[in-house]
Amino acid sequence: LIEAVKIRRTLYDYSIPASERSNLRKNALWVEISNVLGDIISVRSLQLFTQTWNIVPNINDKLFEALKVKLSILPLIERHYVLCADEMSLKSFLFDDISRNEIINFEDFGNRKTSVPSKSALVIMARSIAGNWKLPIYFCFIETACPATFLKNMEQDNTKLNLIWLYLLSFNILTSL
Repeated sequence: LIEAVKIRRTLYDYSIPASERSNLRKNALWVEISNVLGDIISVRSLQLFTQTWNIVPNINDKLFEALKVKLSILPLIERHYVLCADEMSLKSFLFDDISRNEIINFEDFGNRKTSVPSKSALVIMARSIAGNWKLPIYFCFIETACPATFLKNMEQDNTKLNLIWLYLLSFNILTSL
């Protein structure tokens, strides 16, 4: 870790403004991804490819494919992960998504939408136990805190989450053989 900080000193230099540091980290991530993929794909083509993903609130299959790719290139010890949930506050601004022709940042559970502006987002993500990676699997926009009715709906959707978890677990077992 110390060597990584020495090599990428500017990524952790707090005299640089936070927004610039964030851009440096994003660029470093794209460089690492392109180093893993070698000459097959460029940073710009990766950016263009991920910009075409239509990620909407709910369980997203594209993200599972990304997780599958991520797990295939990791060492065995870093493939172990847990599913965790996190709720985060959002700025209460409404945005126009031109590609989908809709206004986003209203309360949206994936299967139903309301006309109430959302102030929070609930994210369920796969997070590595031994490594340093995480990937969102499910997200939704909520007004303030996660309502009990949503948790009841999640209980019904839990079978889908369990099937996904078993799929990813079986993928881990098969690739470790």
